[in-house]
Amino acid sequence: MHVRNISISGKFFLGSCRSPTIGISLGKDSKKMKRKIVMKVPMNCRKCQTKALKIATTVDGVNSVALGEEKDRVVVIGEGVDAIKLAKSLRKKFKAADIITVAEVK
Repeated sequence: MHVRNISISGKFFLGSCRSPTIGISLGKDSKKMKRKIVMKVPMNCRKCQTKALKIATTVDGVNSVALGEEKDRVVVIGEGVDAIKLAKSLRKKFKAADIITVAEVK
Protein backbone atom coordinates (compact mmCIF):
# COMPACT_ATOMS: atom_id res chain seq x y z
CA MET A 1 0.00 0.00 0.00
CA HIS A 2 1.40 3.37 -1.02
CA VAL A 3 0.94 6.35 1.31
CA ARG A 4 1.83 9.92 0.31
CA ASN A 5 2.07 13.30 2.00
CA ILE A 6 2.12 12.30 5.64
CA SER A 7 2.25 15.26 7.99
CA ILE A 8 2.01 15.19 11.75
CA SER A 9 1.06 18.22 13.78
CA GLY A 10 0.78 18.51 17.53
CA LYS A 11 -0.65 21.02 19.96
CA PHE A 12 0.22 20.92 23.62
CA PHE A 13 -1.79 22.89 26.16
CA LEU A 14 0.29 24.02 29.12
CA GLY A 15 -1.43 24.55 32.46
CA SER A 16 -4.48 22.65 31.30
CA CYS A 17 -5.74 19.19 32.12
CA ARG A 18 -6.27 18.41 28.42
CA SER A 19 -4.13 15.78 26.85
CA PRO A 20 -2.00 16.65 23.83
CA THR A 21 -3.76 16.38 20.49
CA ILE A 22 -1.98 14.99 17.48
CA GLY A 23 -3.45 15.09 13.99
CA ILE A 24 -2.34 12.98 11.06
CA SER A 25 -3.31 13.83 7.50
CA LEU A 26 -2.63 11.53 4.60
CA GLY A 27 -2.94 14.15 1.89
CA LYS A 28 -5.80 15.20 -0.37
CA ASP A 29 -5.86 12.01 -2.44
CA SER A 30 -6.59 9.64 0.44
CA LYS A 31 -9.68 11.55 1.64
CA LYS A 32 -11.32 11.43 -1.81
CA MET A 33 -10.67 7.77 -2.57
CA LYS A 34 -13.76 5.73 -3.20
CA ARG A 35 -13.79 2.74 -0.84
CA LYS A 36 -15.72 -0.48 -0.60
CA ILE A 37 -16.11 -1.67 2.98
CA VAL A 38 -17.54 -5.10 3.80
CA MET A 39 -18.74 -5.59 7.38
CA LYS A 40 -19.95 -8.72 9.16
CA VAL A 41 -22.99 -7.90 11.33
CA PRO A 42 -25.17 -10.52 13.08
CA MET A 43 -28.60 -10.00 11.51
CA ASN A 44 -31.27 -12.60 12.19
CA CYS A 45 -34.35 -11.09 10.57
CA ARG A 46 -35.46 -8.62 7.91
CA LYS A 47 -35.98 -5.91 10.55
CA CYS A 48 -32.35 -6.22 11.70
CA GLN A 49 -31.15 -5.96 8.10
CA THR A 50 -33.18 -2.78 7.59
CA LYS A 51 -31.78 -1.26 10.81
CA ALA A 52 -28.22 -2.07 9.78
CA LEU A 53 -28.71 -0.42 6.38
CA LYS A 54 -30.23 2.69 7.99
CA ILE A 55 -27.35 3.00 10.46
CA ALA A 56 -24.78 2.62 7.66
CA THR A 57 -26.38 5.42 5.62
CA THR A 58 -25.90 7.93 8.46
CA VAL A 59 -22.07 7.79 8.26
CA ASP A 60 -20.47 10.70 6.36
CA GLY A 61 -19.39 10.05 2.77
CA VAL A 62 -21.56 6.98 2.09
CA ASN A 63 -22.82 6.72 -1.51
CA SER A 64 -24.47 3.30 -1.46
CA VAL A 65 -25.32 0.56 1.02
CA ALA A 66 -26.31 -3.02 0.21
CA LEU A 67 -26.51 -6.48 1.71
CA GLY A 68 -23.72 -8.84 0.73
CA GLU A 69 -23.93 -12.26 -0.87
CA GLU A 70 -24.09 -13.85 2.55
CA LYS A 71 -26.97 -12.69 4.74
CA ASP A 72 -24.80 -11.31 7.53
CA ARG A 73 -22.72 -8.93 5.35
CA VAL A 74 -23.21 -5.19 4.81
CA VAL A 75 -21.42 -3.61 1.84
CA VAL A 76 -20.80 0.17 1.97
CA ILE A 77 -19.37 2.20 -0.93
CA GLY A 78 -18.41 5.85 -0.58
CA GLU A 79 -15.77 8.55 -0.69
CA GLY A 80 -13.78 9.13 2.48
CA VAL A 81 -15.84 6.69 4.55
CA ASP A 82 -14.21 5.90 7.87
CA ALA A 83 -14.48 2.15 8.48
CA ILE A 84 -13.86 2.53 12.21
CA LYS A 85 -16.70 5.05 12.68
CA LEU A 86 -18.95 2.75 10.67
CA ALA A 87 -18.06 -0.21 12.88
CA LYS A 88 -18.62 1.80 16.08
CA SER A 89 -22.05 2.97 14.98
CA LEU A 90 -23.10 -0.57 14.05
CA ARG A 91 -21.75 -1.95 17.36
CA LYS A 92 -23.98 0.41 19.34
CA LYS A 93 -27.05 -1.44 18.04
CA PHE A 94 -25.81 -4.95 17.22
CA LYS A 95 -23.06 -5.42 19.88
CA ALA A 96 -20.81 -7.03 17.27
CA ALA A 97 -19.62 -5.75 13.91
CA ASP A 98 -16.41 -6.86 12.26
CA ILE A 99 -14.59 -5.24 9.36
CA ILE A 100 -13.99 -7.93 6.74
CA THR A 101 -12.39 -5.91 3.91
CA VAL A 102 -11.60 -2.33 3.00
CA ALA A 103 -10.71 -1.93 -0.67
CA GLU A 104 -10.25 0.94 -3.07
CA VAL A 105 -12.81 1.11 -5.88
CA LYS A 106 -11.65 2.46 -9.21
